[in-house]
Amino acid sequence: MTDYLVQLKQMVRAARLDQCKSLLDRIGQQPGTQKRQALELLALTPDAHTCAMLRYLLVSQTDERLLAATLHTIGKFRRKDMINEVAEFLFYDNALLKIQAVQALEKIGTPSALSCLEQAAKTDKCDQDILHAIAGITAGISGFSPPAPDSGRQSRKSPAYKTNLARLGSRHPEKCCQGFAYFANHSSQAAAALTENLDSHNHDLLIRLLHLVSTTHSQAAAKDILALLSRNRIGSHLKFAAYDALQAFPVSGAADAALTGLTDNFSQVRMAAAGVLEINCSDRILSRIRSIMESGTKTGEPLVQAILDVRAAKLIDALINTDTFFYTASNHLEKTACEPVLESFIRILENRNRRSSARKYRQILDKKACKPKKTIVVTSLSRARLDVYTKLIYAAGFRAAPLISSQPAFETIVSHKPDAVVCDLFLDNISGFDFSREIRELYGKNDLPVIISAWDKNLDKDLVSDAVNQSGVTDFCVFPPAPGTIKSWVTTP
Repeated sequence: MTDYLVQLKQMVRAARLDQCKSLLDRIGQQPGTQKRQALELLALTPDAHTCAMLRYLLVSQTDERLLAATLHTIGKFRRKDMINEVAEFLFYDNALLKIQAVQALEKIGTPSALSCLEQAAKTDKCDQDILHAIAGITAGISGFSPPAPDSGRQSRKSPAYKTNLARLGSRHPEKCCQGFAYFANHSSQAAAALTENLDSHNHDLLIRLLHLVSTTHSQAAAKDILALLSRNRIGSHLKFAAYDALQAFPVSGAADAALTGLTDNFSQVRMAAAGVLEINCSDRILSRIRSIMESGTKTGEPLVQAILDVRAAKLIDALINTDTFFYTASNHLEKTACEPVLESFIRILENRNRRSSARKYRQILDKKACKPKKTIVVTSLSRARLDVYTKLIYAAGFRAAPLISSQPAFETIVSHKPDAVVCDLFLDNISGFDFSREIRELYGKNDLPVIISAWDKNLDKDLVSDAVNQSGVTDFCVFPPAPGTIKSWVTTP
């Protein structure tokens, strides 16, 4: 053991915090093996003093690799007393530190770690890594828990279940919102309802159930979602909703189902399928993607664009050295990609020390960013819908501010009035109509357009019109809207 490690061990045992801090200030100067041993020494000493030392490292150090190694070590040894300190890195803009924090919390795997990830998932920092970790911890916790009392057959006998299932399938907008709110708080019942209604001809009910099992992380529904996708003919709305639901949790068979969606005729379906592949990536799947990509521009270009447009960092990082991918990506990035896509691609280039290429795309990004654009706040419980809306809004000439929870969206609207607001019909513990009513307490209908973008095709038009007028909604449209529709929200009073 080197002098450095001997001294550190002595100071830790004697709880001499000042001397420990002095030694830790020099940790960056030590060889890699000694850095690792020093971090493991701290992590293996479970007391308040070493917790303070680990916290000191996270606060005082600026070296990215050392911070990443510290987060990795905390996760490796499952330091439950460091959850809050690790969780702060979920909100960093540094991609490496953020992913290390997510992985550390997933390894710790306690309800407190899960809570921190769920809080991050309600913000604009949510990504597939966070959702994947949430699904992993939830599955781990549920694996040691007794079955939920409202699960399976018993739920279908409940009067509340039957009443709210009828509401969920209703053409009445307010009633279906009530049904959605009920099932959002009874995840196992939502999964049971999907099983029961998988062959339903009620398009809206099936779409809503898929949305519910996605937002409640009902992994029991995975087999039904895969069964639905295996059918020969289902509409693009249903495909999109099914892939969106699969993004909520990693599951066997999801990647193979998503490969089919990656070559779909509709761009939003391709994007949702790319999101599924991002969390179910493997060498075999990457090989299949390369094969599809190199089969010709007709399938290759839409595939690459979908991967870029959902900012699938793992896929991009694995494919970026492929000449076909990089060439096809360059064409999209230079001409049509929105600013967040460029930013994500630049980060990957910088992490790979491809500085020349990073500078090239930075210049393209700077030119786009310097142009003044009107801003549209978008809030949805669906990451896939936010990705599609971000793409559509930039294509219409505006800038998107996507937020996965209504609360941060409302806070953003309060702090700085955007040029329009778009939301789902179903949000977290609130309907789109109620969200509009809250906004109308701040801004009148002529001051700020509020649009509800719904999955639903068969709602009663007269009842929707009444709800729109009563809540101050500017427009109610079916997702996804045409570019001309998006332009009308901002240019029309």
